[in-house]
Amino acid sequence: MHYVTLCEYKKLKIGDAISQRDASALLDVTDKGLHQYQGYLIAENYVGVITSRHGFVLEILPKIEFGVDSDNDSNNEKAKQVFLKMLRCYRGLKGSLPENESSIRSMSRFPMLDIFVRLFLIDLQKLIRSGLAHRYIPVEENLPYLRGRLLFQEHLRQNLVNASRLFVEHEIFSVNRPANRLIRSTLNRLGRRIRGEENQVLHHQMDMAFSDVPESINIRSDWKAHHIDRSMPLYRPVMQWVGLFLFDKGLTAYSGKHANISLLFPMEKVFEDFVSTAFRSCQKEYGVKTQGPQISMFEEKETYNMKPDIVLMKNEAHQFVLDAKWKKFEGKRVDSKHKITQSDLYQIYAYSKRYKCKTVMLVYPQNPRFKDPLHFRFFDGNFLICMPFDCTQPDESVKQAIQWLERAIGDLTCDSY
Repeated sequence: MHYVTLCEYKKLKIGDAISQRDASALLDVTDKGLHQYQGYLIAENYVGVITSRHGFVLEILPKIEFGVDSDNDSNNEKAKQVFLKMLRCYRGLKGSLPENESSIRSMSRFPMLDIFVRLFLIDLQKLIRSGLAHRYIPVEENLPYLRGRLLFQEHLRQNLVNASRLFVEHEIFSVNRPANRLIRSTLNRLGRRIRGEENQVLHHQMDMAFSDVPESINIRSDWKAHHIDRSMPLYRPVMQWVGLFLFDKGLTAYSGKHANISLLFPMEKVFEDFVSTAFRSCQKEYGVKTQGPQISMFEEKETYNMKPDIVLMKNEAHQFVLDAKWKKFEGKRVDSKHKITQSDLYQIYAYSKRYKCKTVMLVYPQNPRFKDPLHFRFFDGNFLICMPFDCTQPDESVKQAIQWLERAIGDLTCDSY
């Protein structure tokens, strides 16, 4: 397989590192985060890995700037480390990535597809060691002995001249259940894409362990039917990977005869979850509510509920509302609007009024032109703070954000927007 790394919002010239054939094949796999424009392949808003049927693998890394002194390879490895740390907090992969910092650093040296395959196989190995989930399924058979109950009419049809057989229905304790069939299908799909001796050996072991499990005939139907109960906790992280390997983010199966794999993560949600987790773990003064508390925009109807990313609570009161935006903020005065979109501004202002917060915050990823917070006063006297969040040092960013929010409660003189 041929690997190429592309940083988010960067351009990859078609004809240089990638052929038109491979570019078209990648665009056929997914319509998210990747598009072609004037002879270039451009990635934005989604980060991860896409493979084509020709064996071309495109890695998309998040746009995280580390300064001008580092080379591209070094920056790519650092960006991959930060991205893996951010994925630990992502709602779609809770508990599926190692907490150990050394493990993250070690993994970041490998291509992302190999990393994700490895993590899936390790989770699956833990599941197999604890035992596969079984279920009782009904079976109809013509047996030389009575088992279960006799199906009299079918018995007469089958054994009218053969009194030595009995047509019966009984139950068997089988591993043939939707979740296991989906795992079997995932193993089959990954088998053609696995590189590295360790992954190949582990995949072979898992493949043998699932030898009695048939492949899913209808993965969409099995995905809807599969159920994880309290007795199957180790299935949860495994099925998270299964959902990513077999489906697009909207759970739309990839069609066609080629086993393309695309694992693209929406950076808006990854960043939102990362910031929310940081505010939970790096400060104790405020309670943290995410995606709520939901409040209706109407007084008389519970409809059109507002769901702010983060609400900082104190004594059951809504102290501050924060919204995380994975967008480039222009900190310098080149752009008088600082690239704040009108919709984001209206949204955060509506939060300030409905949640009765005098101070609200828009949180953006830090960049070289945005390293210090900017603050503004709305026409009604409420404050807006635009906060740079350093993804490499989330604890320091949270500490600084709290300081700025608390300063804004006082009589702070702000620039007018």
